[in-house]
Amino acid sequence: MTASSNRTSSWGPRIVRPAWSRAAITFSIAAIAILSLSCTQLEKPEPQPFFAETSPPKIQEFRWSNGKLPKSFDPALASAPPETDVVRALYEGLTETDPATLQEVAGVAESWSSTDDFKTWTFKLRKSAKWSNGKQVTANEFVRAWKRLVQLGDRTAHRNLLSNIV
Repeated sequence: MTASSNRTSSWGPRIVRPAWSRAAITFSIAAIAILSLSCTQLEKPEPQPFFAETSPPKIQEFRWSNGKLPKSFDPALASAPPETDVVRALYEGLTETDPATLQEVAGVAESWSSTDDFKTWTFKLRKSAKWSNGKQVTANEFVRAWKRLVQLGDRTAHRNLLSNIV
């Protein structure tokens, strides 16, 4: 008996092919598949119109995740996040800080100047600065807010910032 005749199974003698033959068959099948795919032309689907009208919801609400609930929305009482984050989102100051340059840029004030001794500052408010009710923002409202900040005394963490002004 030869070595090849020992290779039998319950169905009869088993045919043994060389490894290169199996690789050639696999390569041939893959090549035919790739060639057949490259011969087909892919068509773009026809654009379909959107099937429904859209309209905004009746109740307009804005949700903002700020970590935890703020204790107050009052700018005078805001001393740390999350209160200060909410105040900055709701109110615009006379000036803002540019996050890229850290330089002061216009806010409600479109321009500002000071005397040579820096004791008197003049802010020119934007004519387009309005409250949410459409009312014009005035300089008196800034003065009143700063005076209130000082009057709140120890209830606010920022009163000392204005102690030499008001």
